[in-house]
Amino acid sequence: MAALAAELEAGGFAGSVTHFEDVPDLAAALADHAGAGDAVLVKGSRGMRMERVWQALATRERRE
Repeated sequence: MAALAAELEAGGFAGSVTHFEDVPDLAAALADHAGAGDAVLVKGSRGMRMERVWQALATRERRE
């Protein structure tokens, strides 16, 4: 996905594509952009274990 993000940026999508190497960084970015009452859809394969994103967001919310 990092290669795809780079290709998209090179093709004119600079600033609208972000690639994250790990779940905590992704969760932090989502938390910074989502506000109270917003819904966040986390979509991915079971192999990617995307539930970790939801868990990181929930943990972050409890700390704040």
